[in-house]
Amino acid sequence: MNSIENVKAYYATKSYTNLSQKAYDMLLELILSLVLEPDRLYSELELSTMIDVGRTPVREAVQKLQSNMLVDVIPRSGIKIAPLKLEDFYLQIEVRRVLEKLIVSRAARFATDAERQYIRELSGRYRAAAENKDDITSLRTDKEFHEYIATCSRNPFAKKALEPFQILEQRLFYIQYKAEESVISRINELHLLLMKEIVNGNIEGACAYSDTMLDCTEKLVHARMTMWTSP
Repeated sequence: MNSIENVKAYYATKSYTNLSQKAYDMLLELILSLVLEPDRLYSELELSTMIDVGRTPVREAVQKLQSNMLVDVIPRSGIKIAPLKLEDFYLQIEVRRVLEKLIVSRAARFATDAERQYIRELSGRYRAAAENKDDITSLRTDKEFHEYIATCSRNPFAKKALEPFQILEQRLFYIQYKAEESVISRINELHLLLMKEIVNGNIEGACAYSDTMLDCTEKLVHARMTMWTSP
């Protein structure tokens, strides 16, 4: 389980030239790991104090979070963390199938040798986190991996378009990490296979594993729907 103290300690080890980006990364993780609760209102000052970052960078970070549909800014009331909506999870999968196939295929084709080596390193980190059932490290590594291969794809338009949908998937991944261990275990396995295919430059294999991973994501959505609608 994550905490504000854990997030502050982790991001204190990161080097930033832009405090707005640091505020964004910290607040994003707090939202993804449910430390910032869905449907709850927070003030700008409260968030600034929480992560020890000034109000101006926090305000800029909140604007980006709002554009990624993670918060709603309610005038004279506060910043509301977006609720978890099942219909959003289903709808984003349709878009992700198209965009992720484009990104993984281009990453497999265009990644440099140095980038492929870094993906190997991410794979080792991801494997260790999965074996230890470490949800926070898995979440962080998953986020870094998908951002990295989007860069490797050499298509900034696809990268920008996919970002809000990938974030939504990461919210689902975290909330179901301990609840649906068999499906999460399969998703972890597929992540590692996808990484391997990208490293090897196998476009067809990378696309196939990406599709299968989204099939598993649909299972997570169905499991969550059953949980929410059961008497």
